[in-house]
Amino acid sequence: MDPRLARALVAWLSARDARLGGRVRPSFEQPGTSGPFVVYTQVSAVRTGNMERRTGQTTVRVQIDVWGRDHAVAADIAQTICGTGTETDPAARGLDYFAGTWTDPDHTGTPVVIQFARLVDGSRFADDAPPQNGTEEGWYRFSADYLIDYEEIT
Repeated sequence: MDPRLARALVAWLSARDARLGGRVRPSFEQPGTSGPFVVYTQVSAVRTGNMERRTGQTTVRVQIDVWGRDHAVAADIAQTICGTGTETDPAARGLDYFAGTWTDPDHTGTPVVIQFARLVDGSRFADDAPPQNGTEEGWYRFSADYLIDYEEIT
């Protein structure tokens, strides 16, 4: 994943919900055992080009997994990240229907321009089943794939 986009995604996810406490990691890093936390994985990337050159626009597919020991907390964080998914209310948008800029913490003067982000196939976070008897312990996972169109610096 483009390092600028990765840093900006981590910063945006961390700021989206304080309960994460900055625990946002790529899939190849050990996230730790305290929760809740988010793991992201780049699934694919496609650079847009024309007959002469790259256009500087890229679409990445990113899987975001929210993990938590408390089902309700993990579900709520997943919903906070996703947002309500409406284009008409910018204040309620999360990552679904997002368009704007993210700050790259290493280069605050050069924001990452997100042209549009959306859930793949319109699916919300896949839901792990809640505890049946209220006594189960373990980790609950909520997963969703997003397509993020952004501008590379060329």
